[in-house]
Amino acid sequence: MESFQNYLDRALPEVDFEDTKDSSSLFKTLTYARESVGMTQEQLSKKSGIPQSFISLIENGKANPSIKVLKKLAEGLGMRLIIDFE
Repeated sequence: MESFQNYLDRALPEVDFEDTKDSSSLFKTLTYARESVGMTQEQLSKKSGIPQSFISLIENGKANPSIKVLKKLAEGLGMRLIIDFE
């Protein structure tokens, strides 16, 4: 039987933030969250398992992270990922 997490990893597509009106919002939020807990990109990389170079790309709006990556980053920051529709 497939685990729920494996199902989510397979079923959820990557989010293309470039197509959204406020594409920079996510990137600014990640940078703000990281800085607010006093972490460098390298420290977040070690805690989350996401390469520092990819974190840099995300923060500069040059990468489209999957929900799985965003969840790992949130966990590395000691936070939880909340996705909301307004």
